[in-house]
Amino acid sequence: MAAKIPLKDQIAEIELSLVNRRGFVSAIRDAIRLKAKTQHDLDYQISRLPALEAALATLKWLEANQDVVRTVYSQKAK
Repeated sequence: MAAKIPLKDQIAEIELSLVNRRGFVSAIRDAIRLKAKTQHDLDYQISRLPALEAALATLKWLEANQDVVRTVYSQKAK
């Protein structure tokens, strides 16, 4: 079973991942100018951003709506 990690900690990790990925994208752009990386490398890294952004938005929504989710879940469990 997976560890129970608080939403705020999950959000912080995704935010950090996004910052790191965006920094990596910037570094790849510089490397392309130096011919050390290809456009494919850049495109691949950029293509991964939307999934992280969606995960972050989902976690933030869950955090903002925890009470509603718990209420609905408890009603269905009865």
